Amino acid sequence: MSEAQDETLIPEIKYQRPKFHRRIFANLVDLLILAACTILLFIGVRAIAQATPSYKEENGRLLEIRLDSCLYVDTEDGQVEVMDYIGDDTGLTAKMKYDKAEAAIDGFIEYAKVTIGDEGAKEIEKARDEFNLDLEIAHVPLYIEVNGEAVYNPDTKASYSQYFELGSTQFYASYCLGFLTTRFPEYIDITLHFSRLLAFVEIPVSYAIGGLITYLLPTFIFRRGRKTFGKAIYKIGLVDSRILNPTWKRSLARFAIFYFLVLLLSIVTFAIPAIISTTLMGFSKKRQGFADYMLNLQEVDTTNQKIFFNTEEAIAATVDNHKPPVDFEAISRL
Repeated sequence: MSEAQDETLIPEIKYQRPKFHRRIFANLVDLLILAACTILLFIGVRAIAQATPSYKEENGRLLEIRLDSCLYVDTEDGQVEVMDYIGDDTGLTAKMKYDKAEAAIDGFIEYAKVTIGDEGAKEIEKARDEFNLDLEIAHVPLYIEVNGEAVYNPDTKASYSQYFELGSTQFYASYCLGFLTTRFPEYIDITLHFSRLLAFVEIPVSYAIGGLITYLLPTFIFRRGRKTFGKAIYKIGLVDSRILNPTWKRSLARFAIFYFLVLLLSIVTFAIPAIISTTLMGFSKKRQGFADYMLNLQEVDTTNQKIFFNTEEAIAATVDNHKPPVDFEAISRL
């Protein structure tokens, strides 16, 4: 039977539109489910990506560069920053920690000389001298300039612990790590590769599959009203222009519009489609979201009234041998 024939036979059915706050809460439940699914899927997708040979090869190169730079050391728990490793070593005196920290920075400068050339190494040395010459305690400089270089100030009363914490550690964190991540081409290429993998594969795939689980899968479970889990909890169903359960064709079209034009597009447009859809849902004439507006679908309250699959079911519901027929009306707003 066609939709046109259905419209001539179906009685007018009385529905009430769910209150706005219930629709918002239902959507929030779905968003929480989407977030949970996306996070769990991301963990799985990332684990799969990290298990691929290409990822392992790139990660191995990255770890090797870090070791060669003298800014990281290998431990039983994996690579750690050299300053943390030195600082946590209780077997070292303050002077030994300072000496080892300075040696690590010297090693980084030598690595830069071999990798990016003398100009890059001199840039680090210059930054180091300028940084050290600015250090002082009680207005007494920790370093003084001798022959154009910053050297230990014998007149200072600062301890080696202060030299380590204020000088070596701070220069390492403020400059050395930044130089490594921004001035070494091979390191930059590898980190960019990982960033692209994260931004264009791991996160989008997790989000896309999470959207399918959240917004498409439940409509196969809650067929009457094509409900998501959030809509099922708050007893909100969907009807078409015939005031009947939407056909699968229209239900899938609704999902496609919502999925591609609202859910996915919101990622790259600062959630503008989602904001527009929510605004339409709250302030348009029929209180329809964007996808519902496009397909002339409406959300209804199913707390005390069920949604019918076809005209036969709707007509049968009006027949009661013991009661007069129910007076059906079009959707009304509370």
